[in-house]
Amino acid sequence: MIRKIDFLYPSVKFGLLLTAWFTTVEIALAQISNHFGTDFSIIKYNNADANPYLGVGLWAWPLPMDFDEDGDLDLLVSCPDVPYNGLYLFENKQGDKPAALMAPVRVAHGDKNFQVSFKGNEPLVTKGAVMFDDFRNSLLERQRQIFAADSLEQQHQKIRFKQWKFLDYEGDGDMDLVAGMDDWGDYGWDNAYDSEGNWTNGPQHGFIYLIENKKGALRLSGKIKAGGKAIDVYGAPSPNLADFDNDGDLDIICGEFMDKLT
Repeated sequence: MIRKIDFLYPSVKFGLLLTAWFTTVEIALAQISNHFGTDFSIIKYNNADANPYLGVGLWAWPLPMDFDEDGDLDLLVSCPDVPYNGLYLFENKQGDKPAALMAPVRVAHGDKNFQVSFKGNEPLVTKGAVMFDDFRNSLLERQRQIFAADSLEQQHQKIRFKQWKFLDYEGDGDMDLVAGMDDWGDYGWDNAYDSEGNWTNGPQHGFIYLIENKKGALRLSGKIKAGGKAIDVYGAPSPNLADFDNDGDLDIICGEFMDKLT
C-alpha cells in the first residue's frame, strides 16, 4: 500500500529530495560514462587537514562587526534558505588575527540582502531600503523604511539583489546611501541555450544608485558612473566604497553574480 509522505517533517522531506538528487546524478554519470567509454568520478573538494570551515547554508550574507563591543571583530552571517535559516553569531573570543571564531549561535531568523555600514563604531544594518535601529541590542526587532524604494525598483524588470549601504559620499559630513541593484530582465533564466550550446538571452545587469542626503532629506541622484558610463556589472553589484588606494578620494569595488571583483 502506497502512502503519501505529506505527514513527514520538512527536514525528512528535504533529506529524501537530496537522496533522489544524488541518485539522479549518479545515474547520469553512469550514462555519460557508458556513452563515451570513459570512467567518470565525482570531483572531491575541501581540505581534510584544515580546521572546520565557517558556514551556515545556502546564500550566506556576512555582517562583520564588533558585535559585543570588546574591541575585536565578530561575524554575523544570515542564511535565508532551508534547512539552516537563521542569523548566526560567530563570536571572536580571543581577538587573535586571524580571528578565532567560536561555534555559531542562532540569534534571529535569517533573510537575504543584509548589508552593514558604519557611522563611527556603530553598525548600520540594512535589508534593502529597511534599516534595523540599535542593531546590537535589538537585532531585527526595530525596523523602519529609510527610502521609498519603488522609485528605483520600478525601473527594473526582475530584481534579486538589493544591497543598500550608508556612507558620506560627498565628504560633507552627513550620511548618504548607495543602492546596489541587479536586473535579470535580459537574462531570463538558466535555460536559454540553443541546441548547440549558445546563449540566446542577454546578460544580467548590476547598477549602483546614489541617494544623496540634502539637508536631512534623501534624494535619488541616479546611477553612479565610471568612465562616463553607468556602472553595470554582471548582476549582484555588491558595492564597497572606500579610499582603497589612499589617494584621498572614494573608490568602488563591485562584486557580481559570477564571482568577480571589479
